[in-house]
Amino acid sequence: MELAINVSDLHFSWNKNSSFSLSIADWQVSRGQKVFLYGPSGSGKSTLLNLLSGVITGYTGQLKVLDQNLQAISGAKRDRFRAQHIGMIFQQFNLLPYLNGLQNIQLAQHFASGSVPASQAFFEQICTNLQLSKPLLNQAAGTMSVGQQQRIAVARALINQPELIIADEPTSALDSELRDQFIQLLLSTASASTVIFVSHDKSLAEHFDVQYDLAALQKANKS
Repeated sequence: MELAINVSDLHFSWNKNSSFSLSIADWQVSRGQKVFLYGPSGSGKSTLLNLLSGVITGYTGQLKVLDQNLQAISGAKRDRFRAQHIGMIFQQFNLLPYLNGLQNIQLAQHFASGSVPASQAFFEQICTNLQLSKPLLNQAAGTMSVGQQQRIAVARALINQPELIIADEPTSALDSELRDQFIQLLLSTASASTVIFVSHDKSLAEHFDVQYDLAALQKANKS
């Protein structure tokens, strides 16, 4: 079984005086798995995602992402690894409002320089799956609806064909019908990737292969 994520005896805290800490004794995610990770606000979801993506380090124990120990390489190499192998979908999407949809998608390709560029056929497939029309791709992101921005954000996360996609509360601004449509769209478009989807809404778990409660993962560490 090939692993996308392999965690053992992981412990992280911001500093010795911090009341917050994150501890996970054992957690593995297989490549290609679609994972739902639940946790209320303040439970450490964003901290875990930042560890998985190499945005923060300073932990003890083992954390391997796509067979890479991100703490063992330089910050510049972590940034390059993230750009080339991990697709990020943020809660607020983080699109540049003055760029159009296509330019926002192309930014991901720019930061992943050195990886094989997406073919025109793959780009067109993404646009078809996500219903991204030419007028929308030419529209400034700041003038788009929330749903349109969301689809551009997914295309940006997928354009480099990453092995791992991390989605941090991407449906929080949508009603229940649009949430379900978005998740189905994401999972079908990212069928070849491992997906870690984080939310405080347990009702979304049914869409995924496996679900984890972050509190339970940490409780297992203490038992």
